[in-house]
Amino acid sequence: MSTAGRIAARTSLVAVTAAAILQVTATASQAATTCNGLTATIVGTAGNDFIQGTAGADVIVALGGDDTVLGQGGADTICGNDGNDRLIGESGNDVIDGGIGNDTIDGGHDDDTLYGQAGADTMSGNYGNDYVYGLDGDDELDGGYGNDGLYGMAGNDRLDDISGTDVGDGGPGVADYCRALIETRFNCEFLF
Repeated sequence: MSTAGRIAARTSLVAVTAAAILQVTATASQAATTCNGLTATIVGTAGNDFIQGTAGADVIVALGGDDTVLGQGGADTICGNDGNDRLIGESGNDVIDGGIGNDTIDGGHDDDTLYGQAGADTMSGNYGNDYVYGLDGDDELDGGYGNDGLYGMAGNDRLDDISGTDVGDGGPGVADYCRALIETRFNCEFLF
């Protein structure tokens, strides 16, 4: 990776590449930062970050701000935390947790598990056999290609899917929309 320079920001070492991509590496003082119980290997800042993972399995914690995270290769675990984040797993069987905010989450290729948390989230499993959980808020869930499980949970959710043998559960909301192509549907007040 060619770097235009290195900048020390707080306790993080931030490498700025020619394309202005931040690759933030956890320091000893940040080692206690976790995502789904795993120690973070890459930690963002309180600001708006663009974080790119490695070809291996990363544990990425974005912290605050409206962040963009690309997991790259490997089975990544990504936590967006606060802010309206854009989280993309890319290849590998990823676990992505949006945290608080109106997040856009894309599992990418392979079999992924996505959690929206609080906020009105837009989530897509994309390719693979995915599990997509909206949790709190009025969420849009799309399984993409493969055999997917879509679970809206709280809020009035929209469950969509392109193909495969799928399960859709709108949850306790009173105005959940489910695509008629979803083979097994629960708690869907409206079909489209």
